[in-house]
Amino acid sequence: MLSLSLILLIACSPDLESSALPFTKSFSVPWFHQLDIPEIGWAACSSASSAMVLAYHGFIDSDPQSMISTAETIFAATSHPERGLLGREGLADFLMNEWDLSSVHFEYSTQEDWYELIKMEINEQRPLILGTRSINSYGHYMVVSGYAGDDYQNATIQLNDPYGLWLSHDDWCATCSGQGVWQDFTTFAADSETDGFFVLVP
Repeated sequence: MLSLSLILLIACSPDLESSALPFTKSFSVPWFHQLDIPEIGWAACSSASSAMVLAYHGFIDSDPQSMISTAETIFAATSHPERGLLGREGLADFLMNEWDLSSVHFEYSTQEDWYELIKMEINEQRPLILGTRSINSYGHYMVVSGYAGDDYQNATIQLNDPYGLWLSHDDWCATCSGQGVWQDFTTFAADSETDGFFVLVP
């Protein structure tokens, strides 16, 4: 039988359920809107996400103009104004060589293994870059900076979305901030053949 004091504790603790999640970790990553990149912004989600991660690790300054300038450099070497990112391997190689990172690679896998990867990297204070075609028609890239949930099937992930706030398939609030938003993991990483994560080790 529950004691009266325990009953009162539960009744008076509305945040008990969320605070008791067995697997929860997140941190802040610098953010800017990809549409603030002149002329190429709409196609520059991978470059913008890369600049955010570089700023987080201290390779570049974290003010918006520094990140925009870096995104332009990354875009010129890895992307096309009409097609976006030209290849994931090309982006990985450019980031590793240009900023002397220890390693950068893109991880294709299953949802269960992806979630374990996210937990491992976030626990090491290393944000990832999610590449997905599950939430829009053309593909999108954004930064992963947190996770919550004891199992991939009920997990959420914290994202820096360079395009703003995702609402539904092909639908964003582009005037909203995309920094530190929480989204359903299985919705955003649904296809093991097209989706995956860049793992960046400084």
